[in-house]
Amino acid sequence: MACRDCTYFEVWKGEGYCNYWRKNTPGDDTCQKDTSGGGGCYITTALCGILGMEDHCPVMETLRGFREGTLRGDPRYAPILAEYDTVGPRISARLWADPERETVALRLREDAILPICGLIQAGCASEAVAMYKGMVVGLRDRYGL
Repeated sequence: MACRDCTYFEVWKGEGYCNYWRKNTPGDDTCQKDTSGGGGCYITTALCGILGMEDHCPVMETLRGFREGTLRGDPRYAPILAEYDTVGPRISARLWADPERETVALRLREDAILPICGLIQAGCASEAVAMYKGMVVGLRDRYGL
């Protein structure tokens, strides 16, 4: 599907803009073309895009704070962040295209994302990372990545 046909596309100040990927894009570009790296957070896709949660809700802010405050500050977590940057957009695109995306997104929220947030809030960083890794393995398996 061309970007101009997507509900996330709009023209702003004379240029095409994708509200999903949060970047300028020509109307004839496609989302599949942009899934090889860069933007596209599958957690945002699941919680905000599919389930309708606010982008700056407490869950999203907890996850972002953990990423910026804990993961980015510790070299042990660099491989996790690098993997997220490469596999995240591909998972996001496949999740969005999944006919069972609502069920998958609900399961992600209840079985992984909310428990991960609980671990983060309890100060259990290594347990949160382990649960996150399990979530990624499950998504990679589901989408053949």
